[in-house]
Amino acid sequence: MSSKNLTREVLKISWPMIISELAESLYSVVDTYFVSRLGTEALAAVGIGSYLSWLSFVIVVLFSTGVLVYVSQSYGASEIRKARRCQGILW
Repeated sequence: MSSKNLTREVLKISWPMIISELAESLYSVVDTYFVSRLGTEALAAVGIGSYLSWLSFVIVVLFSTGVLVYVSQSYGASEIRKARRCQGILW
């Protein structure tokens, strides 16, 4: 597989996550803009809330990525029963 094809495949797979992250960033900027008019305490609360939201997302991704790798490897090795059992952890 050439480098150009690999780049194209990675972008094809990752575009939903890219759009999601861009939307989350835009949401935070717009939130900050509107709340900044309410004062420093309100702005600090939004900042802390945004950080806690990001932190919880990172924790969820940390565990789900490992499970998804395990499921993918099991499925690739035609061990469907093992993949389904591990999928039960996510759902």
